[in-house]
Amino acid sequence: MPVATVTTSKKKPKKLTPKVTPEQHVEAVKSFMHTCMRVRYNKAGLPKSKQASDEAREAVAKEAGDADEDSFSVSKRLFKSRGDDAHPLIEEVNAWARKVDKWRNVYTFSMAADDTIDSDSLKKARGERLVRAEDVETFEKGLSEMEVEGLTLSKKLFDQYEQVMALEKARLKKEFKPSDYPDRDNIWRVVERDGKKEEYGILRIGRRQYSEVTASVRLPKVVLQRMTTQAVELMNQSVEVAVADIVTVISETFLTLSKQLGDRVRVRPPHNHPLRLKVGTQAEVLSVRESVDGHDKPVKYVTLKWAGEGRAKFQDEFGPYDDAGYAALRPEPMEETKRLTTSVIERLGEQLDVFNNLKLKLGVYGEHLDEALDAIRELYHRATRHTEKKTGAMIENIKASSYFRETLREELDNAVENLSSIATEAKTVRRKLHSGIAAQVQAALKAAKK
Repeated sequence: MPVATVTTSKKKPKKLTPKVTPEQHVEAVKSFMHTCMRVRYNKAGLPKSKQASDEAREAVAKEAGDADEDSFSVSKRLFKSRGDDAHPLIEEVNAWARKVDKWRNVYTFSMAADDTIDSDSLKKARGERLVRAEDVETFEKGLSEMEVEGLTLSKKLFDQYEQVMALEKARLKKEFKPSDYPDRDNIWRVVERDGKKEEYGILRIGRRQYSEVTASVRLPKVVLQRMTTQAVELMNQSVEVAVADIVTVISETFLTLSKQLGDRVRVRPPHNHPLRLKVGTQAEVLSVRESVDGHDKPVKYVTLKWAGEGRAKFQDEFGPYDDAGYAALRPEPMEETKRLTTSVIERLGEQLDVFNNLKLKLGVYGEHLDEALDAIRELYHRATRHTEKKTGAMIENIKASSYFRETLREELDNAVENLSSIATEAKTVRRKLHSGIAAQVQAALKAAKK
């Protein structure tokens, strides 16, 4: 049964001007202090890529017009998961890894690294995140179940490893190196410890270590006071890091999809045009950058992508061109549409599901983030509400309706701008309050007890 396409009334995307008061920011920090715990763990799995050989790098440099091979870093993908030359079990492994990551994103969020407390340049803690204390039991239960699933998958991979390696060898040919891959004995094994047999698999989730955000009250008073101040400062920074991380993750998906929704344009330089010698008979227009020349006259800089010999692809920016100069390149729409990547549509739906009701985690910042995603949620819901096959319904609407495609692209681009404004606001307010944040949080806590 064909999926019904969506028509929507055209309205201008809503621009947000997120404002956060010092009091609201303090409330967000206070919430982190008293509702969250720190959790540290690592996920282990299969390697994804390795550096390709010097021969492969030389070949790429030659295709690029005998460019300096030291300018290239060429990698090869390991354990291909899709296509006729891939083993279906690898997609199961990747689905397990995505499931673990989704569970992490639902119940935890990023925090600032401890060594940035006295620095204005923040960075995200590696292997450590924040989780609400009330979610720990559910979070732990889910990870425990996924550990069992990972062990079962490891055993299946162990049993079929020879077939997997045979496909990898056939796919990579001369670039195949057994040393790039884990030994079969490390995929799954049984060991005996204290008289008991235990299974170990390559797909595993490390032991979780939970700790309090606040300092122990058993510390001497002067030490407790110092540690409490440091904890407040760390959570102040973590608010900014958590907001920025969510914005980055969502924006990457939105921008990737937005680029796939735009109409494709190509130029066909005349035979006597200088650009013809560089790009050949035609090149795709990737972007047009508006600027002004030395006389304040509007000009265009055009980024083009064109094919070379063999499978080589090249990209460069050309210009400046005035309107007549750009028209002389003979731009025209391409019949081919941009290839929609199924995984990007899947990721869009997953992120709208994961990053939902963020107000519970991030206070006023979460409220702004939720608002920035509302328009995308509405479009997604309208396109998928009558089917369980959400990804297919979105693709069907995108392909069937230029109106839906253009509306979605405009809303995605607008959402990215709004999300960026929220991250900037979090950074601005955090910096203003950093020096006195500990005293303000303490004052808020005392006021709450009255």
